[in-house]
Amino acid sequence: MNILSRLCSSILRRPVRDTASGGIDNLINYLAGGVRGLSGYDARRVSTVFSCIRLLSDAVSSLPLKLYRRDKESRHAAVDHPLYDLLALRPCPWMDKQLYWKFNLSGLLLYGFFVSHVIRSEDGRILRLVPVDPRNVDSANIHLSDTGELIFPITNRRGERRLHFAKNLFFAYYDTLDGIHPASPIQVSGNTLSLAADAELYGSTTLKKQAVPPGYFSSEQKLNAEQTDMIRSQLSGRDISSAGNLILPYGMQYHTVSMTASDLQMLETRRYQKEEICGIFGVPPHLIGDTQQAKGWSTMEQTMTEFLQLSLNPLLIKIENAISTRLLPLKSSEYAKFEIGGLLRGDITARTNYYKTMNMVGALSANEIRGKEELNPIPGGDTYFVQSNMSSVNKGDIEDE
Repeated sequence: MNILSRLCSSILRRPVRDTASGGIDNLINYLAGGVRGLSGYDARRVSTVFSCIRLLSDAVSSLPLKLYRRDKESRHAAVDHPLYDLLALRPCPWMDKQLYWKFNLSGLLLYGFFVSHVIRSEDGRILRLVPVDPRNVDSANIHLSDTGELIFPITNRRGERRLHFAKNLFFAYYDTLDGIHPASPIQVSGNTLSLAADAELYGSTTLKKQAVPPGYFSSEQKLNAEQTDMIRSQLSGRDISSAGNLILPYGMQYHTVSMTASDLQMLETRRYQKEEICGIFGVPPHLIGDTQQAKGWSTMEQTMTEFLQLSLNPLLIKIENAISTRLLPLKSSEYAKFEIGGLLRGDITARTNYYKTMNMVGALSANEIRGKEELNPIPGGDTYFVQSNMSSVNKGDIEDE
């Protein structure tokens, strides 16, 4: 087995066939199976993985997504474009916008990609986006056609496997190792997730045994092989944790081993694994319940700014770019944009200060602010104001007194 194969086996703690003959294709095929089966657990059953995916997918899917149009001198919402309502309200008939993007984000983080069929009318207008279960996509066999276009092998609900050209799909990758196949954070972090799953499994098993650790037997007499086999057969199938209540021959005694979670550093191990998994997904640990990490942020605004810049912004850009490249023509004047101001809805102080500042510098009018708060416009509310004591930075613009 070559170095690449040994490295794969070490990362995901599963044997892998020699990759010498298949090279990167065998490696990708191997990694594609790393999402499930970590220590008998689905990766989503690791609590920290579930919490990170829930936080990121809920945050992104809750943000307003609008289609804008650039004109020569301004930009405005492209409400007359067929994609506007499709992206902002209901991408497909049976899924609203929030559920659709939550489904896509879960696929992006768990499997490294999301895919939807693009259903068009006869004149080319996009009618709906039909999401595809990532497990039905043979991501290891995504390949390039002779014309240089990606081809996705997808199995439909009838079990039929068909090839689909990328031009008929709406998709995005979380990452890629070779420019063709998608890669997820889970696929390249199998060892960390296995350790976390093992720690959870150990804790669950220990509690099921009433938190009694294993022990050992001792005897003052020297036992021969026949006596040892007899005792072993008597104890076979019994719950050893209750062996202290058994009457044992030959003066045998059962001794418990005093091991606590602190002695085994299980709690420390689980906390460390939680921090590592949060690092994999780019989520601050305190946002998923690790209160010991909730320090260094004096205001909720600072917390949300960090979460937005380091955790959400890369995901938002992936989706916005996918819309521009997969659903809109080249050099289109339209583009999609998430309204990140929605993240501040729960912080009235931060939202008020933001509106106040934007109004004082003439960036937002009163009616624009009221519109963001779902309030009706008022007469005279479209006027822009600036502070009267502000002067131009160009000295020539300042009138001599």
